[in-house]
Amino acid sequence: MNYEDLMQWKGYLFLDNIVEPGTNSLRVSISRASVSAESEDISFEEYTINDV
Repeated sequence: MNYEDLMQWKGYLFLDNIVEPGTNSLRVSISRASVSAESEDISFEEYTINDV
């Protein structure tokens, strides 16, 4: 896929990973996402984020 194709995508894109597997090379992993109509609460240790 080239850059022009990537920019035509609708929705959200996330950078998952970026790796330099060898000299003068770069591997970029990008994922697509969509927004869900459902929400939930998420807890991290003593903190809670509501309606995520």
